[in-house]
Amino acid sequence: MMTGLKKYSDDVVKGKWARIMMDNSKPCYIAIGPRSIVIKESNLGIIGRKLFEVRNLVTIEQIIKDLIQLYPDDLTPGGMTNRILKPVVNAVMHCRQLEQAVLVLKSIENRTAQEK
Repeated sequence: MMTGLKKYSDDVVKGKWARIMMDNSKPCYIAIGPRSIVIKESNLGIIGRKLFEVRNLVTIEQIIKDLIQLYPDDLTPGGMTNRILKPVVNAVMHCRQLEQAVLVLKSIENRTAQEK
């Protein structure tokens, strides 16, 4: 099995989210809010273990910049245009396991916090 995007929305009304099935069959749910990124081990996002959450705009901006540099090969569909959702989904799509993706995000978050 390969990591694959199952469904997504980057619509203003319907929300900005993505459902991904990881290579090891774990579900990943990514939700983007006006000031947040949340990643859960979940199919629908309502329930499931929260693995990553950031609610700081400066940190979010740094995460996005770093992810674009780390993963220049875009694996997202052409219709995905949200400037925050797209690089986060692309980064997860490059990983075989959800834990690997979360580790990358947390390392960027930690480095950004240390630079403040």
